[in-house]
Amino acid sequence: MAQITQTVFVHYDTDKHCEAIGFNRWCLDRSEWKNDRARIFVGTVQVTFEVPDDFDPRPQQVKALEAKRQELRAQFAAAVTEIERQISQLQAIEHTEAA
Repeated sequence: MAQITQTVFVHYDTDKHCEAIGFNRWCLDRSEWKNDRARIFVGTVQVTFEVPDDFDPRPQQVKALEAKRQELRAQFAAAVTEIERQISQLQAIEHTEAA
C-alpha cells in the first residue's frame, strides 16, 4: 500500500478560463507554487492505493531514457550538419570572370 499527497490548484489560462488541476507530490514540498500567479492553491488530500508486488518502474524509465537519447542524437546530428553547411559556405571559392 502506498500513500501520496495530492495537491490541487486552480489554474487560469490566458483566456481566463478556470480549471482545476492536480499535481502528484510524491512527498515533495512544492509549497513555493502557492505564490504562483497562474496557479491558486486550493488544498491537499492524502491518497492511498495498492501497489502490485511485482511493480517495477525501471523498464518504463529505461524506455523513456532511450527515447530521449534518440531525440538528442537527432538534434546533435542536425546541429552538426548545419555547422558543416556553414563551414562549407565560408570555404567556398567564388569564381569571378576577368573583365
